[in-house]
Amino acid sequence: MPFTAAEKQREYRKRKDADPGRRQAYLIKEREAWKRKKETSWKPMAELQPREQRLRRRKNREAVRRFRSRQKNAEAVSPELNDIYKSPECGTSSCSRLADKNIIL
Repeated sequence: MPFTAAEKQREYRKRKDADPGRRQAYLIKEREAWKRKKETSWKPMAELQPREQRLRRRKNREAVRRFRSRQKNAEAVSPELNDIYKSPECGTSSCSRLADKNIIL
């Protein structure tokens, strides 16, 4: 039986991460790329023109609206899962992310 795309990707990542030195080099390279991108493309709100500020605020409001809608829908679909994942026994933020996606451990 052929592998699904997810299985192929999982195997590839497992092989790639098997060598700790190679993994560390990859992480350093990605971190530097992220820093370069942040320095060149992101500006604080105070440095933006008024029009750009309005656009950024509008995008942020829409993103927050979508996020809260997803949270509300996840709670409505399976409140018992959210209770389990957001309980004190779980204690990690990854549990709440899993609950939002309705994934059972």
